[in-house]
Amino acid sequence: MSPNKKILIGLASEYFVIGIMNMKSCVANLTLKNYPSVDIFEINLKMTIL
Repeated sequence: MSPNKKILIGLASEYFVIGIMNMKSCVANLTLKNYPSVDIFEINLKMTIL
């Protein structure tokens, strides 16, 4: 598998996970390379960090 295809699959997977988290009443978003060790952050509706 080519390196570009691996990157695209990884990005699609991150967006898929965020979509599922948002459907479960959480607010999730990508960090967009601001934090190299974190890809996704989430806050639930009670405003506590999980």
